[in-house]
Amino acid sequence: MEKINTILNKSQLKNENIEQALFSINSLSYEESIILNTFSDENSKNFRLMVTTEYGDEFKLPCTDHEQLNKPIDLLITKTPSCSEIYFFTLKGFENGLSHKSIDSRENIFINYEFEEFSSRTCKFKPWTKHEKNHSEERKSIDARKIIKDASSGELASNIEFWITHLEPHTPSNAYSLWLKKSIPKSSLIFCSEIWKENQSLKLVINGTKKLETEFDTNALYPDSIQETKINEAANWMFDLEREVDIRHLLLTTRLSNQQIKASDNWLSFLSRTLPKCLENAKNDYKAHVHSKTSETLKAIADIRKIIAEESSKIIERTHALSATLFRDIAIAFSAISIRIITIPAQGNLETEKIILLLLSAGWLLTSLKITTKTNYLYIRSLTKSRFFWSRKVNTTIPISEFKELSKKPFKDAVSAYNNIRRVAEHTYFTSIFLLIFFAFYKHIFEFIKIIASSTC
Repeated sequence: MEKINTILNKSQLKNENIEQALFSINSLSYEESIILNTFSDENSKNFRLMVTTEYGDEFKLPCTDHEQLNKPIDLLITKTPSCSEIYFFTLKGFENGLSHKSIDSRENIFINYEFEEFSSRTCKFKPWTKHEKNHSEERKSIDARKIIKDASSGELASNIEFWITHLEPHTPSNAYSLWLKKSIPKSSLIFCSEIWKENQSLKLVINGTKKLETEFDTNALYPDSIQETKINEAANWMFDLEREVDIRHLLLTTRLSNQQIKASDNWLSFLSRTLPKCLENAKNDYKAHVHSKTSETLKAIADIRKIIAEESSKIIERTHALSATLFRDIAIAFSAISIRIITIPAQGNLETEKIILLLLSAGWLLTSLKITTKTNYLYIRSLTKSRFFWSRKVNTTIPISEFKELSKKPFKDAVSAYNNIRRVAEHTYFTSIFLLIFFAFYKHIFEFIKIIASSTC
């Protein structure tokens, strides 16, 4: 670009916009014509150069007839349309380009000027010397017309984020000053609730606890001593998160609606004066809103958990009812068998029947213990899993130590108490089973002991 700049600096800019640039050149030396041809050849994908002589002859570059360039000519540079980037040869062209209605769709803008890089929320502004290809991720911008009632015939940009400065340069420059004069009036409209055109100016309405109305002349001179940083900070806060933009917009405009517009204020100076305090209050309002919403969410989660626990308890009750019914029916069957064995006439030996009855009783006690403990184990395991997923939501809101004290410790204590009772019940069951088996085979056991005792003697 340094070589082509030597030609552009000696030429006169007639016009430049987003589509083309037109320069008037008195004449080119042989070396300069080579530079122009080389530039045309190397940048054929981005530009198409056309030369018009003073006699009306037109021809494209590169041109081998250098004599055609050694006379007064008009150089027309047509820019190849691109959805993601645009190039400007002059600051004037950059200023004109910012007025084009399709400029806000660009992601990279390169300017033939030395300045420190800056960026908006959707676009980067770079010196042409730092030309590079960027592969940015697709990001859906928020349409401001969904949260603002707009009847301004296009004054409110659909991609308002393009006009909100996101990265400010440490060293101000002419390029950045031009950007601010174009971007601040457009981005400032985000702080309204309603917009419509009235005569040559915009009518702005801010709804809140009060209704504030004012006018904004977009053609008026850009006022001095405007705190652009404060305006951009407030706009960035509003769009920092994709969700609940409308809530943050409502909170900030509600705060602004309580302010008074002085006689010496215009729209931009009013924002510059009132936004810092209103933004601070709106941030506090939003924290309260998030806390309230989180509390409601946690209450809903707790209610859901309670309902699920009640439903699980009903299933467990059904399971216990099924077991109790089975226990009762088997007990009745065992009672009937026992009565039948007792009432049988004393014919023959009933030792085998008695042993079978005792073994069946022991087996049933073992089965009953297994079914009951397994059912309770599955229920406690289900509750533990439910509490684990629920606690992951709760722990993001209250401290872990407080959660453990409120929920985890009581649950662990309850499970520990259940395990103590379960162990006592198991000992009782196993003792009963042992006695049943012992009385089933006690004669055989005593006989075995006698044989062992006699053999030792």
